[in-house]
Amino acid sequence: MSIDPDSPESDISLSLDEDWIKILVKKLQRETTQTQKCRLISSVERIPFKDDYWANLWQKVIFRGENAELFRENEEIGSFEITAFQRMLLESDPSLYGRSLGRSEIQEELGEWNLCFDIRTRIIAEGGEAIVFSEQFGDFEMAVRVHVFDSFLFTDNANTITWKTHYSKDYERAEEKNNLTEDEMPKHKNVIQNVVNIELFYDCDINQNDCVGWVTIMEKADTDLRTVLKKEKISLDDRKKIACELLDGFSYLEKIGIEHRDRKLENVLLQNGTAKIIDYGLVLLTTEQKGFFEMGYARSGSKYKCRNSLFAGTPGFSKQSQFAVGDGYDVDNIFYFLFCDWKSAWTLLYRCLAEKERSQIDEIIKNCNGSRIKKISLDDNNDRISFISQITDIIKIPSHLSSLITEDLTKSCALGILKQRFTEFTFHGKSFMDQRHSNLSVAIATTHLLRYAIRKDLAFVDKHGTYSLENILATLTMIIYPRSMSGINLNPKIEEKQFQETDIESLLDRVCYKTYLMDSGWEIIRLLGNKKQPRPSKSICTYDKVLLNENFVFVRPLTVTCALLMDDDAMQPLLGFQQMLLDRVEGDDYIIHNPQFDNFEGPIMRISKWNPYYVNYDMMRHHQTSNNTYRYYEPTGNYFFFHFFSSKKLKIFHLEIKNFCLNRG
Repeated sequence: MSIDPDSPESDISLSLDEDWIKILVKKLQRETTQTQKCRLISSVERIPFKDDYWANLWQKVIFRGENAELFRENEEIGSFEITAFQRMLLESDPSLYGRSLGRSEIQEELGEWNLCFDIRTRIIAEGGEAIVFSEQFGDFEMAVRVHVFDSFLFTDNANTITWKTHYSKDYERAEEKNNLTEDEMPKHKNVIQNVVNIELFYDCDINQNDCVGWVTIMEKADTDLRTVLKKEKISLDDRKKIACELLDGFSYLEKIGIEHRDRKLENVLLQNGTAKIIDYGLVLLTTEQKGFFEMGYARSGSKYKCRNSLFAGTPGFSKQSQFAVGDGYDVDNIFYFLFCDWKSAWTLLYRCLAEKERSQIDEIIKNCNGSRIKKISLDDNNDRISFISQITDIIKIPSHLSSLITEDLTKSCALGILKQRFTEFTFHGKSFMDQRHSNLSVAIATTHLLRYAIRKDLAFVDKHGTYSLENILATLTMIIYPRSMSGINLNPKIEEKQFQETDIESLLDRVCYKTYLMDSGWEIIRLLGNKKQPRPSKSICTYDKVLLNENFVFVRPLTVTCALLMDDDAMQPLLGFQQMLLDRVEGDDYIIHNPQFDNFEGPIMRISKWNPYYVNYDMMRHHQTSNNTYRYYEPTGNYFFFHFFSSKKLKIFHLEIKNFCLNRG
């Protein structure tokens, strides 16, 4: 059933029996892998600080007495009063008092839902933090979404819960963020209607100040936009209609103070052909409105009121400001998918093209009257509407130009645990292009090379920490060459637990060159931070291949793909692959690093220059990077490195650039 907010019957008259929620709570069962310490640190994200900007700055917290102190490095930035929930955790484990607890210590949640057969048969969607299932309420078939904010909720060790029920019929339609009252909520034909929202609290929270979960009853849709677009069963007219509805819906939300920051295709449902914007777990609030919290359109905490504090997003659909301080690179890719077929959208966004290919695509897009598509993510709504009205056909790139660069970028990622996940070292028996866990080592190695080049080639001093490992790595994996980072997904799907392919040359190409719709990766990284702060000079990034040989002269750090033989005596030896760095040459040895997230001082291997593709057992035993012993060799001898060339005086340097690269081997 679709709800029209402009009609007198815009609200479903739905009254819940108190027994319904009691029965549901008994049916919901989860497992958790998080500790009490993780729960305590995570709870800080739900605190409304005196200064919302603390949410962006704090790195550590110390609980003392009745208050907790926030720190950035070793400097105290503020404090807050300990909540009843936090006091309960501290009383259960007094050793947490007075300890410095790091924000980066929050572990990933690997627990899963243990749902009874009754709910399992009605599941619509399932993730680590939330499930959605269908439920019949009288004449209405509705969708029920259960969203968990505390990892212990619905587990065997959870405390008794209480709840507070809110009905949409008790709220007026919010109109303008500067003139809101407490009894207003979002009501718009293109915004999913939450008919009932039940806030969950632990019984220790007598005043019900710290909501630890929602049970939301909302209108049920037919399908989602991603499914429809991927199947290519939607006409241009329907795409135009949906695009206009999304512009209208997102504009309405921003008008009332909600900036939706997870604008992926799955978060647009279709009901009788009408677009409905869903999932308000990742929004930026620009207003204070009690009704938004009570009805499940906004979460509590300064984190959701500070522009650079979200630290989460979906690869391919995230703004740079969601995980790095500053203006950053703006991304609104959902509209590209509406006006290109499925493969063409990925190709135009992420594939580096030769000039001849670019000219061919220009002609194809011109014939569709869609030449302004390059600017659609930057245009205001009036320009977007003009583009929508003028385009005459869906943009389709021929198969010889179109390649599916990546896919299934569907799940929001908690970037707050980047450091923890990306420092792991994992071996497996698949291609090195299957980048699992720290097999995102391709991106990590590239990040180290970029930081070296920024510092040495451009002589740029990063006084504000803008070009940190975290910021560059997140930009590489979320915007430049998006990855489905299974293991840190907020809502992982079982079938998406395998990583997508990444190879070093593809990533380096993407860093150095533009795609049809996006700037070069380096230019996107260069734009990190605020416009008012110093940035590296506008420059060109290139890489060369070199081959190690006895005449090789080391100039700068290189990256190498290393193969790891786990057991060469076995009938089927297990191979793993890792992207590493050739840091320097000492005497007759190459010094190879397996770089860590925090710094360059990761595990080290020394490889003889006279036998550069093999390390024997004794050497490896003294320089191992895990609990097991492996042999390292590099089968092709190809290494990569970066150069930056200043283009401030582009006319002078233009002719020199081609000859400036080192070409060895």
